[in-house]
Amino acid sequence: VIEHVPNDLRAINETYEALKDGGSLLLLTPNRNRLTRIAARMLGLEKKLIYSEHLREYGFSELINLISKSKFKQYSIEGSVLGLHTGPFLFYLKRSPLVLRNFVNFWEVQLKK
Repeated sequence: VIEHVPNDLRAINETYEALKDGGSLLLLTPNRNRLTRIAARMLGLEKKLIYSEHLREYGFSELINLISKSKFKQYSIEGSVLGLHTGPFLFYLKRSPLVLRNFVNFWEVQLKK
């Protein structure tokens, strides 16, 4: 839900403080460059199909930048769900090949204290 939080860095750092040593924070957040968004943009449907309640969405480099500013030093980022799964369209892979990582629908981010 990090895409809904006004101050994402503060939220991550407050979670760091609340975790016990060895604890983990798992984030699942939409990829700003996901295949669904690209297809909607090409078809002129982006404003109709893309959720407007997100304060922000992240590309891979934006996540790296956010994490590098946080108190967390151990992390992993995996891509999850590659394909189209909007409305009646359900064509996707649960995990993407590394070469297509930038187009996944969601990022799974594990931060470890």
